Amino acid sequence: MPSACARRTVRAAPRIVHESRTAGRGVRKLLRQRILVLDGAMGTMIQGHSLDEAGFRGERFRDWAL
Repeated sequence: MPSACARRTVRAAPRIVHESRTAGRGVRKLLRQRILVLDGAMGTMIQGHSLDEAGFRGERFRDWAL
């Protein structure tokens, strides 16, 4: 069973017209009202490659300190 906090924060997404300007205005309005989490499938796609740490870092971040 979800916690009280989880039940309180889960809401149905408002309907946004998919025309570029209208959608942009809708997102900006929502950003003024609450924190939005915009999620995509990129992380899932990357995880599908079963990379180790060196694979995730690549050349660019090979020596990057945590």
